[in-house]
Amino acid sequence: MTPAHAAGPVIEFAESDTVEFKESWNDRGLKDVCALANTRGGVLYVGVRDDGTLSGTAADDAQQLLIANHCDTKLRVTPTIGVEEHGGLRVLAVTVRHASRLVRYEGRYYKRVGTASVEMAEDEAAACLVAQAGQTWDALPSSATVAGDVDEEAVRAFVRRAQGREHPRLPQGVRDSDPLDLILGNLDLLTQDGRPSNAAILLFGKRPQRHVRSALIRMAYFRTINDFTAYPDCTGTVFEQIEAALRQVESANPPTMSFRVSGRAASGVGVAERSMRTETMPYPVLALREAITNAVVHRDYMRPGAEVEVKMFADRLVVSNPGGLLPGVTIEALRQSPHRSERRNPLVAATLFADYWVERYGTGTTRMIELCRAAGLPEPEFMAEPGGFTVMFRKDAFAPALLAKRGLSARQAAAILALRDMGEITTGAYMRIADVSEATALRDLRELTRRGILERRGAGRAAHYVLLRLSNRSRPS
Repeated sequence: MTPAHAAGPVIEFAESDTVEFKESWNDRGLKDVCALANTRGGVLYVGVRDDGTLSGTAADDAQQLLIANHCDTKLRVTPTIGVEEHGGLRVLAVTVRHASRLVRYEGRYYKRVGTASVEMAEDEAAACLVAQAGQTWDALPSSATVAGDVDEEAVRAFVRRAQGREHPRLPQGVRDSDPLDLILGNLDLLTQDGRPSNAAILLFGKRPQRHVRSALIRMAYFRTINDFTAYPDCTGTVFEQIEAALRQVESANPPTMSFRVSGRAASGVGVAERSMRTETMPYPVLALREAITNAVVHRDYMRPGAEVEVKMFADRLVVSNPGGLLPGVTIEALRQSPHRSERRNPLVAATLFADYWVERYGTGTTRMIELCRAAGLPEPEFMAEPGGFTVMFRKDAFAPALLAKRGLSARQAAAILALRDMGEITTGAYMRIADVSEATALRDLRELTRRGILERRGAGRAAHYVLLRLSNRSRPS
């Protein structure tokens, strides 16, 4: 039903993330001033109803002084207050600048979302406070102590390992024989008052999860959405988490074995001596390590209850990181080499860089792409969502189990597996492998071509077929 006052004069613009209407001034206006200051700034108009109709207000010195005092004493915000005339009525325009610090009202932080002032999530407010302090979360002091919570031998072993690299990346002056406090200080892992930073505990803590409960990797293998096997959580330091996750991935995805018969097959030598066994991992180990390490380094540790997740399926593996892309970084940029490198936890990243676990120059995602291409696998897929980032790896599209799932006959699957090793196949070769007639071979090959699995090349006697995925790899990008 139309309000009784809707026929009155209406202001020329509408509420937005930078404009708020108030019919009269009260404490609820302070929440809106707080939200405007925490977002982009804006103007709160007093004397305008929510629907944009004008009610007008006194707009005198007393009212302006009241609003200014409320904003100063309760928010520590100093707005600019002016009188404007709209539709023949006087309104107050309370202009609020974007604050250089996070503003709080009655113990809570607010922001503008569209036309509403909403409370910030706890982790979002914490992130803003840390950023305003000019620090990152991993540089903040931990509740731990060096003497009681840092694993001294782990620190020294790390230094010895990093020093032993062909091209050491440790900061100058870091020696494993130095006192523990000096080593941690030279690695920038101590705060100014000598306390271990959050990074120090994640990297070298005796029990990191006592201080950062969500610092772990959850893993599960899904047969269906409701039928899955949960693996033990990967805990410990970030080094231990990554290594444990890779072991569990290998356990759930064992290598496939193939045998090739040597050219001495007719010599009478035994089968074991005539065959060469090849083990192939379903996913490139280095690409998985890169994805899991990136997730641990770039995740948002200020989000309580949010962990890195590795979900395994029959045909794919997904690594999810509770930390969205940082401002200015896009999915498109991640596919370019090198791209802009942004680090949510730069101290953790710097220590892993010194031990060659990560690179600094925006090459991690492109390395994943190159490793999958080299293994003849689909390129990894990168997906960003609010507060999260995901990398998906897909298995060999021509693995026997997946061929069966695609509804291929046993002879078609056998021919494709042979073709994967041979590189190409002719009608005659298909006849011999599948032990079928020429008509059946041609029918099968046409069906596989129609389904996008094979591609026919050449004509007449020169006609042959190649796996479409392998064919695509050979084309210029």
